[in-house]
Amino acid sequence: MLKFFRRIRQQLLKENKFSKYLVYAVGEIILVVFGILIALQINTAKQQKEDRSFELMMLSNIRNEIASDINFCEFLQDRLRQIDQAAQDLLQSYGTDDDSLVLQLYPVMSMGISFEYRKGAYEALKSTGLDKISNDSIRDGLTLMYDFGLPRVSRWLDEFDRYQENVVQETVLQLFAPEIITDEEGNRSTIRGLKVKKLLQDSRFLRLIVIYQYRAREQMRILEVMIPQYQTGLTQLNKELKDSYPFQAVEE
Repeated sequence: MLKFFRRIRQQLLKENKFSKYLVYAVGEIILVVFGILIALQINTAKQQKEDRSFELMMLSNIRNEIASDINFCEFLQDRLRQIDQAAQDLLQSYGTDDDSLVLQLYPVMSMGISFEYRKGAYEALKSTGLDKISNDSIRDGLTLMYDFGLPRVSRWLDEFDRYQENVVQETVLQLFAPEIITDEEGNRSTIRGLKVKKLLQDSRFLRLIVIYQYRAREQMRILEVMIPQYQTGLTQLNKELKDSYPFQAVEE
C-alpha cells in the first residue's frame, strides 16, 4: 500500500503537477491521521471492554462473599436466640432446686459467638483501584461497608463478647468444675459438673445469667442493624450484574 502511494507521488512530481501533489499529500496525511484515530478508538474500546469485564468479575466475587456473610450472620442470630432462650428459661426457673436444668441449659447459654466477615475480594479490587467500579453508588456503598461499617460492627460484637468477662470467668470457676473428656476418636471436649448445689437459688448464678442474656441481646441488636446493610449491597450488585452479564442472581 505504501509503495502504491509513493509511486503516485513520484509520478505527480515528474509531471510537475505540484498543486495536485500538494492536494494529494494533504489527503494522504488526513488518511493516515484518520487511520491512527481509528486504531486508537479500537484500542480504547478493547481496553474499556477488558476493564469492564474485570470489574464485573470482581463485583461478582464480592457479591458471593456478601451472600455468604449474610448466611453466617443469620446463623449467628439463631445461636444468639438459643442463648437468650436458655437464659430466659433459667431466669423463669430461678428459685427452684432443679440442678439438672442448669446442666442442660448452661452449655447453651455460654456458647458465645465469633463474628467474621469475608473481605478478600474487596481488598483485591481495592488494591487495583476502587475507581474501576463505574457505578458511583456501588463504589460508595462498598467503601462505607468494608472500610467503616463492618470493622465497627466487629469491634462492637467483640466488646460485648468481652463484657464483664473477668466476672464471668471468676464466677464460673466458683460454681462449676470443668472436666475434659476424650471420645473414642480422640476428640476432646469439656463438660461441667457443679461445685455448688441448687444453683438456681444462688445470686452469683443469677448474675451470670443476666450477663449472658444481656450480651446475647445486644449482639442480636447489632446484627439486626448490619444484615439490612448487607442485603442492600447484595441487591445493588445483583442488579448491576444482571444488567451486564447473564449471571444468576444470588437469593436475597
